[in-house]
Amino acid sequence: MPTPDPRQLGIIDCDIHNAMASKDVLRAYLAQRWHVYYDHLRVPGRVQLGARPQPDFFRRDAFPPSGGAPGSDLTVLCEQYLDPFNVRAGVLSPLDPIFWPTSGDLSLALNAALNDWMVAEWLSQDDRLYGAISVPLEDGARAAEEIARVAGEPRFVMVLLLVTSREPLGSTKYWPIYEVAAAHGLPVAVHVAGFSGTATATGYPTYHAESHLTMVMPYVAQTTSLVYSGVFDRWPTLQFVMEEGGLGWLPPLMWRLDRAWNSMRDDYPHLKVPPSQVIREHFWLTTQPLDEPEEPAFLSQLLDQLGMDERILFASDYPHWDFDNPDRVLPAALVGRERREQIMTRNARGALRLPEEVGVAR
Repeated sequence: MPTPDPRQLGIIDCDIHNAMASKDVLRAYLAQRWHVYYDHLRVPGRVQLGARPQPDFFRRDAFPPSGGAPGSDLTVLCEQYLDPFNVRAGVLSPLDPIFWPTSGDLSLALNAALNDWMVAEWLSQDDRLYGAISVPLEDGARAAEEIARVAGEPRFVMVLLLVTSREPLGSTKYWPIYEVAAAHGLPVAVHVAGFSGTATATGYPTYHAESHLTMVMPYVAQTTSLVYSGVFDRWPTLQFVMEEGGLGWLPPLMWRLDRAWNSMRDDYPHLKVPPSQVIREHFWLTTQPLDEPEEPAFLSQLLDQLGMDERILFASDYPHWDFDNPDRVLPAALVGRERREQIMTRNARGALRLPEEVGVAR
């Protein structure tokens, strides 16, 4: 059976990175009292050295002709990606807060300004665009305040935890975020990135390959923390989206979690069902970067071991250099047409509570 043309699938992309054309853009949405602090923010020194396919994080062809960062020009985004691939819905996750403070009044002001900019200059400009709410991750009370402020905007479909947290996400310091997110029916997206905590088990990486290949480490720790913390007993409807970590790390983690639960069940009286069941009821995964074994048949085996076909979401990670091209990812000849269409479009409607007509092929 030939692979169906993805342009006919009506793709829903759950991780597109937009950006500000320049730092000055945010000033219009930021109260005057914060301008001097914003002007004096410094980007932390980067610790990722060594060779990579592209300079910085981006595709070379994604830089707008008019200047500015990749992802900062809606026209380029439409012409280069949304239109040619028939992307019927795309969730925008701005990366600017990676370099901002993660708590306090300044952090709240910056994230609030970013959310207002998202609504005014992106979400209101193209009905295919949806957004993630940016919050000061390390400040649960202020983060909850910001979620409540903008949750009524229908084009915000998730809460974005962009940076690697300083404590495991099961910690009570983050619970105010979960309470408000659950109350508004918004999934919490955990996006691996940032400088708040360390990205590997042994500290900050020295080389790019260390960072890129060990991105799964925070997810292993965070998933374990969330499952055992009891947050899903307190908020039974709470959902998490694990973004930009791929899929291959989760099957062996579920096996190990279940084995530990069976042997130490008395230590976790609140955990009534196996951890794998908790994960399959409360977690979603995005495809990018998709684990593609050299033996093609192993990809279907991985999906079978995962057992979460209805909880995998397509993500391109546009405009990064390791962008997953919808033409090539999850070929139907390997995974089956039904499974491919489910992942590329249908699952996202349930995860993000999108209207039924979103993602229907033209």
